[in-house]
Amino acid sequence: MVNLYSARHYNTDEALYSNFTKATGIKVNRIDGGEDALLTRIKAEGANSPADVFLTVDAGRLWIAEQEGVFAPIQ
Repeated sequence: MVNLYSARHYNTDEALYSNFTKATGIKVNRIDGGEDALLTRIKAEGANSPADVFLTVDAGRLWIAEQEGVFAPIQ
């Protein structure tokens, strides 16, 4: 399972998640919220955050998350 923290609410996203699951067998667990609320949640969860992916509607929020040290490298 992949935990997706998403601030996006587009019907096309549902097709993307469904196709991802069909292609990989990995289920998408979507946690919805506003960008600021999700970013605050991820920061509060810290290193123990279950979030695998943080998806926003604009790149500006991703830049803020990067500046605040939210992201971790992947192997």
